[in-house]
Amino acid sequence: MASTPVFGNAVASLEFRLIDQFGEEQTQDDVAGQVTILIGGNRKASEHSRDWALAIQSFLETRTDQVEEIAVLSVADLRGIPRMLEPAVATQLGKKYERSVLMDWDGQITGEYEFAPRMANVVVIDKEGEVVHQLSGKQPQAAQLGELARALSKLTTSLKQECPCSPGSVTPQRFPIGNPQAVHSFWKKML
Repeated sequence: MASTPVFGNAVASLEFRLIDQFGEEQTQDDVAGQVTILIGGNRKASEHSRDWALAIQSFLETRTDQVEEIAVLSVADLRGIPRMLEPAVATQLGKKYERSVLMDWDGQITGEYEFAPRMANVVVIDKEGEVVHQLSGKQPQAAQLGELARALSKLTTSLKQECPCSPGSVTPQRFPIGNPQAVHSFWKKML
């Protein structure tokens, strides 16, 4: 599992025009002026991406005051899948996920940010379009979640004062997926 703080490493500004499984178009204009978290991977990583999305969602739920500052986009890496299967893929994604999942057929996001295959990928982009944190892995680990929380705390005004996350404050452990009480307790300890 790779976790890389990449402050100041500007990849091309986040530019995309993608359709989700419900036929709704989303573009970079929809997240303009916000810190953006991209979460996704290919089909073999869909469960891992879901676990990361749940972990990040639970973190953000503990910080309701920053909802306006952070946009979270789920992205399906569909490079290599024949475009003629788009209706079937959209139907399958629609049955599996209630939340919007951007279908990236030609790597507008997944290629630009070099999503690793068979792993969940998480990319944090600041309000100016620079990648400030990127990681890939299978199951969320406490140390990676702590690094992610620290990266977000540097970027959002509501967390700057509140996040005492220090590198030594996190012990390697698995994130408690599927247990809401344990998730809440995890984030209380983390922050």
